[in-house]
Amino acid sequence: MRSSLFDKCFDAALMHLREEGRYRVLCELEKPLGALPRANWRADGGVREVVTWCSNDYLGMSQHPQVVAALRKAIDDGATGAGGTRNIGGTHSAHVQLEAVLAQLHDKPAALTFTSGYAANLTVPQGAERLRVTPGPHHTDDMIADFVTALRTVLQQEVA
Repeated sequence: MRSSLFDKCFDAALMHLREEGRYRVLCELEKPLGALPRANWRADGGVREVVTWCSNDYLGMSQHPQVVAALRKAIDDGATGAGGTRNIGGTHSAHVQLEAVLAQLHDKPAALTFTSGYAANLTVPQGAERLRVTPGPHHTDDMIADFVTALRTVLQQEVA
């Protein structure tokens, strides 16, 4: 039973969020291979088929046969597990290869990938501010197309 002042304040804040309809409950989804954009939503002890158009895998690349083959090869080569942060645990060679292709696509000396768009959005502005530089224009469609091209290039090298 919660009895501290902090616990009581925390519980009250959660209750307030629930009352306002702002308490976030994450959807538990299973995405069977080959079924995209369909997924199985697990909720309230049951399973219901849904269509997911809000996934960051809207291009279906995670289920592309070449991507699946490359992932299986990476697993066989021992590329599994979190491994820790890059600055402590080292950088996987697959990331180095992807960044080299992205840098070449943008005619830049180097590129840096992030674990998510959220991580990039947190990091890039802070780094630019510290270095007193202005990040270049961000064209989301172009960046997605560039990333897909880079991914295809790396996959072709891996599959070949």
